[in-house]
Amino acid sequence: MRIRSLTLACWLLLLSLSAEASVFDIYGFDPRGMAMGGAMTAAVNDYSATYYNPGALTVPKRIILSLGFTSSFPKLRINRSVANPDFPSITPGFFSGITLGVLFPIGGPIKNKLAFGFSLYFPTNKIVG
Repeated sequence: MRIRSLTLACWLLLLSLSAEASVFDIYGFDPRGMAMGGAMTAAVNDYSATYYNPGALTVPKRIILSLGFTSSFPKLRINRSVANPDFPSITPGFFSGITLGVLFPIGGPIKNKLAFGFSLYFPTNKIVG
């Protein structure tokens, strides 16, 4: 039984698929996150906590409504000296979109312990990739 489990684990490791990151994983969710290189887990103090760290939604003490426009025009080009079909020469894609975020801290007896927030991203250049 142990040999079967080990064999199955080896096959799963050998047959794994490639992983791809989303736009937010590569660039960040909001302009501040982009400027900080995505290092926002402990630094969030607005609606972007819904993406980076939901536990930080209780940090702000006021209602926050935010609207932003994000756009990226990458100039990076990867040229391989040796042609390899597994790793083609590529250019990262252009993207742009509108972000909308709302954060409602709940007051009263549960002040600083509960908050409601949501964030939306509306792509402007293409909806389905």
